[in-house]
Amino acid sequence: MRGPAFIFSVAVLFAAFSPWCWGREKDEKKLKMGDRDDALKLKINNAIEKGKQWLLSKQSPDGSFPGAWSKYKDPNHRYPLGETALSLLALLKSGCRRGEEPIIKGFKWARRQPLRKVYSVSVLIMALEALYADKKPPPIDPKAITRVARRKLNVPRKD
Repeated sequence: MRGPAFIFSVAVLFAAFSPWCWGREKDEKKLKMGDRDDALKLKINNAIEKGKQWLLSKQSPDGSFPGAWSKYKDPNHRYPLGETALSLLALLKSGCRRGEEPIIKGFKWARRQPLRKVYSVSVLIMALEALYADKKPPPIDPKAITRVARRKLNVPRKD
């Protein structure tokens, strides 16, 4: 049976990926949904905020988010990296920003963990994508790529 932290994380993810959260502005309490009921939008945003605060209260001082799987003594039945990554993903999708302390602490903890289980690594990749989703990629310089490729492949320059 899954614990409340895991279930809540999944619920926040579903809410964050739902159409109600698309187009959500940083400091806005209301969602942009056309002719939807404003009271419903406010309830949804309040529920997401309440869930975010609850999830933040569950973070350990080391940055991890222990969940339902933490009670198992057998390491084959534990997913500490997956639970923490899922919590970080839920927080990022519910409005936490990259520079906030809980996000930094969580990713610092995750960086120190071994990558052993497919589930944990997969959720970590999704959390990392969410962390850098709003960052623009650097501009591509074809000449620089050609220089690096020639140097790595030991290809002489054509002059």
